[in-house]
Amino acid sequence: MTPFKEIFEREYTWIAGFMRNVFRYPQKDAMISPSLGRKWSYNELNEDANRLANAFKNSGVTKGDVVMYLMLNSPEFVFTYVATNKLHAVSAPISYRLSPGEIAQSIDDNKPKVFLFDYAKRDDAMEGVRMAQFKPKYLICITEDCNPYTSPCSAAAVQPCNCMCCTYPSFIKGSSKENPVLDYDINIYDETVRLFTSGTTGRQKGVPLTSINEVLLPSIRLPLLWVCLPCWRIWRMSRRNWAGISPPLRVL
Repeated sequence: MTPFKEIFEREYTWIAGFMRNVFRYPQKDAMISPSLGRKWSYNELNEDANRLANAFKNSGVTKGDVVMYLMLNSPEFVFTYVATNKLHAVSAPISYRLSPGEIAQSIDDNKPKVFLFDYAKRDDAMEGVRMAQFKPKYLICITEDCNPYTSPCSAAAVQPCNCMCCTYPSFIKGSSKENPVLDYDINIYDETVRLFTSGTTGRQKGVPLTSINEVLLPSIRLPLLWVCLPCWRIWRMSRRNWAGISPPLRVL
């Protein structure tokens, strides 16, 4: 029983399930972005996630480190979700509706090593970083044309913090598209996602999810399941079905 237990606890992870699809269906569609008019096959999605995962790894992100991100629906949201799972870092998406003060509270409570934010929300994100006592090591702006050396995406905008502020393309530039090689063990009980309560009756509270939670949650048909899994944020739905999720639906 011990060998089985060891293999099960090491291999029955969310990222192992994702990689299964990469190996079995490399050319099949994994993600569709109607706004960009582009599709990603499983192989292409894996390569883009690998570039980010390797950039995280090269920047010192490891198991247990929090990667917080404030984004609208975008491919980078999915890349970040998959990349953090590859490292068994903690994926911590926060609502794009948060005020700067609430962003600051989230940063202080969770102490992310990396904070990614959408260019459209840059003012709130940077103000939140400025207000927070804890400063992430890396600030990454999700855009192609945001100059990290000019306001508002500049380290000077959040001084004193000694943050490294850069754009997403510059952060992943030169990163390998191969799967990251880890020098530590991963386990189904590692925290890989941290979701948050709404904070309507007080401060937001983090809800940790382990990798085994991620594996088992899709098998539970709950009326509001679609709000629980951030990797389902890019989808097509013909209508809402409060009895559960029904096609057409695009998921990883």
